[in-house]
Amino acid sequence: MSDTAPATQTVPPQTYRGRVVPTEQPWDGIPMAVAARHHHIAPDTLWKLIDAGDLRWGLGSRRRRRNGSWFTVNCVLVSRAGVVRATQTLNTARTRPLDATTEAPADGEPVSKLAGDFGVGEDSIRAWCGWDSHPALGRKVTSGTGTFGIAVSDGRQREWRGLLVSRADVGACVAAKNDPCHYQFPGNPGEWLAEGVFQHADGRLFLTEAVVVAKKKTFGLARGMLRLPVYRKAVEVLPLAWPKRGRGDRWSVLTYSRNDLLKLVEARGGKTADGSWLVPGIWADADGQWFTCEFVVGKGKVKHYELSRARQDGSPLRGVELRHFKRVPRKGAGSSPIVHHQSEAMPLMGLRSPAPPPGALPMSPAFHPVPAFDRPIPVIVVGPKALEVTIAGGAAPPASRKDRAAAEIVSHGGRCYSLGGGDQKVVSPSEDDVLQAFLEVGTAMDTATLQDRSGVDNVALVVGKLVKRFGDAVRTPKGKKNGGGYLVRVRRAEPE
Repeated sequence: MSDTAPATQTVPPQTYRGRVVPTEQPWDGIPMAVAARHHHIAPDTLWKLIDAGDLRWGLGSRRRRRNGSWFTVNCVLVSRAGVVRATQTLNTARTRPLDATTEAPADGEPVSKLAGDFGVGEDSIRAWCGWDSHPALGRKVTSGTGTFGIAVSDGRQREWRGLLVSRADVGACVAAKNDPCHYQFPGNPGEWLAEGVFQHADGRLFLTEAVVVAKKKTFGLARGMLRLPVYRKAVEVLPLAWPKRGRGDRWSVLTYSRNDLLKLVEARGGKTADGSWLVPGIWADADGQWFTCEFVVGKGKVKHYELSRARQDGSPLRGVELRHFKRVPRKGAGSSPIVHHQSEAMPLMGLRSPAPPPGALPMSPAFHPVPAFDRPIPVIVVGPKALEVTIAGGAAPPASRKDRAAAEIVSHGGRCYSLGGGDQKVVSPSEDDVLQAFLEVGTAMDTATLQDRSGVDNVALVVGKLVKRFGDAVRTPKGKKNGGGYLVRVRRAEPE
């Protein structure tokens, strides 16, 4: 055994947030969070006092209750007497001079008092002061820094320097929030008739998206559709001031012209004031019949790129100059297709052509009228079979419309379809891709084209399932050479 005494082991001092914790707690210690809340002094200021040695502190515990159960949590304790002494002598905020731009308004009052008087949250008032321009005022809310008295928990009054806001400005903002229909917002070119309905100074009505979606029978639009680029170009959008609730909300809402919405409904239904779709691929109006590019390509021996090139450079295609074409609304969603007049489209399909109308119609994305014809133009009447095309004199409705409607598949959205408007059925994603391809094209397609349009690899298997579901509405290739291609008659459901 060694005669040397064992070395004494030293215990390292306990630290908290980089500070050495005192071995003794203050006898009148209270949690730091309680001291900050009751005596209106920031925790950072308390830590500065601790670092300067002006405030005794230590680590302890306190009891808290949550969900009906009591439990103990660790906390920092500070001396109550030291906090009271600091609030009586310390006032660092008043030692800094006020900036001239933050001078308090003449009718300025503390945020807490205004919140209690007007029944609005303190956070809302502070957020209004942070906006560059408040919609209810047309300018920034008047506010600034000033001195006022506050009551401490022990009954003492303490001078405080903080935010003061104009009482008149807060009153105007609260009045606009509580009754916006009877408040004239400076930036709105009219007045609100009701929530979601705005009347412009020129008499036009504008509706919010919530009202448009709620009127499903009138407009047939789902939430989010008006934000699509194809619809935003067709409908006038007017941003307006309207009080809303939400974090960071700036009282701004988008409204849409009711007149443009009604025109959009007609366009989505394949109708305008001048004409409508006779059958898929054929547009009829007072000037005759017009054929889509897909219809011409499907019936004739021309390609899409040949039609596009002939329209752009004006070169003859199969001896025909393409000068009479325009855009018309597509039935349902999608871009407006280009249609060619029958005097130019019929020769490309191998049919006898009527005399062309006088003058030329330039290409334009708008719906331009066509010059009046010198003589009546014969009407093409499509029979029950899509490939039977005959010529008839004068305007006549398509034959067997009732039979064709019964054999049409109706798309209701969300992969829901019905046969002739009957009971709806939910199809698989691959079946939905094929049906949407025919809904967009509207003509027969061979296997390669259908695969390219729909993105489905096993077209024969998917179409076979559609035959079992919808029967005669689906046509498959016939014969050893699989002639005729695939054809599915699909249309969109009419808005309720």
